Amino acid sequence: MDRVFKFFILAAAGMALAAAPALAGDEYQEKLESGLTRSLKNILGAPLEIPLTIRQYHQGEGRPVIRHTAGFFDGTFRMIAREFSGLTDTVLVFLPGEQDGIPLSPETLF
Repeated sequence: MDRVFKFFILAAAGMALAAAPALAGDEYQEKLESGLTRSLKNILGAPLEIPLTIRQYHQGEGRPVIRHTAGFFDGTFRMIAREFSGLTDTVLVFLPGEQDGIPLSPETLF
């Protein structure tokens, strides 16, 4: 009996989540498309954060080895943030009202 009850609860929750996009309207569809595009660009562009950040640090003052090392670690953290943003956008974009995502600067790299 316990298994049957759990099955019906999960089935009802699944149907409620599946019905939400159908009831949301055209604005939801537009935000869904732009959110999925943004998330895919962030997931694919995340590894580019490392060389772009190293290039930014290369133009600064100080010793080159220290600048490049700092740029590498800063780029790695930025890559992780962009990857996390893309992955959370992929999940949250399907929920109406939660399609803004995590703000990054710039929003996408390309």
